[in-house]
Amino acid sequence: MTVYEYMLKHARGLSGGIAWPEHVFQKPQQYAAGDLIDTAVDIAWERLLPTTARRYHLVIERRFNMILFRARRIPSEPALAQAA
Repeated sequence: MTVYEYMLKHARGLSGGIAWPEHVFQKPQQYAAGDLIDTAVDIAWERLLPTTARRYHLVIERRFNMILFRARRIPSEPALAQAA
């Protein structure tokens, strides 16, 4: 099983995002922690990135015993007023 398949197997939909139980990242296993994190980010972008042209970033937070990834829109900066 690849890291990608392992992470897909443990992924859960949660609160407008995608989450993994903490133990998926913490248990000693055949996969390096960095690979697990990189793959989780890749899967989150694949699943959560809106198809619009707006800019988004990932928010990663702990919710109970889960690590939750959500896409959040980056607010637009107001246009600078031009001097008259």
